[in-house]
Amino acid sequence: QYATCSTGQRQSPIDVISAQETAVAGSETLGWNIPAGNYEKFLHRLKSAPGDGEEEYVTPQHVYEVTSVDATMPYDGATWQVKRIQLHTPSEHTVDGKQFDLELQFVHEAVGDDGTASALIVSAFAVAEQGQGSPSFLRTLAEAAGKLTGEPEDRVPLDFAEIAQAAMVGQLAHQGANPADFVPNFKNYLAYNGSYTTPPCTEGVRWVLLNNPLYIYQQDLDAITALEHKNIRPTQPLNGRKVSTSIPA
Repeated sequence: QYATCSTGQRQSPIDVISAQETAVAGSETLGWNIPAGNYEKFLHRLKSAPGDGEEEYVTPQHVYEVTSVDATMPYDGATWQVKRIQLHTPSEHTVDGKQFDLELQFVHEAVGDDGTASALIVSAFAVAEQGQGSPSFLRTLAEAAGKLTGEPEDRVPLDFAEIAQAAMVGQLAHQGANPADFVPNFKNYLAYNGSYTTPPCTEGVRWVLLNNPLYIYQQDLDAITALEHKNIRPTQPLNGRKVSTSIPA
């Protein structure tokens, strides 16, 4: 039914091999532009449609529509509007075989002059670590998790500006980190070309993976995981694709 999912050559997610990253000089600085007055808006929780029963393809249990924020990101010669946030527990992407506890995918769209829509997905990752507190938006989401039912009236009051700041910077690890070596995510990311991770697995999606993770209380992660369940697609072959890094060699 979804031939591209099984025959496509540029599929997502992937396992990033650090030793094979390609440094790109003059990489762009990332960031969202948020219109004044749109900072504190609601995320609308949408319950996705049931899948077709194929175990390999797991639709995210819950998608959060970014309502009325109208945030945009300039990247790769286009202006991308953020449409929704998808949560995956654990992460879909891995680095050197390592999986993160949570992946937040910010799904963007841009429409070209010919009316064709393209997609950009920016992924932030979260790790449960002792001694680290959750960013306030993850705490809010965890507190709301047990009360959400998937009904249209479900709203989670989150400040997208706070989400943007947390994601675009990342956090230092509680132990063993050297602040002098820290490069914020808006200048510290990976990029590659891939696909949506759910059917029909359409290719031509630009992916940006933010290097510095966020940290989250284990109890907050447990609450979000109980809501989302395990909803990931296995990593797919690179098939000769390059993964670029914004950090100079």
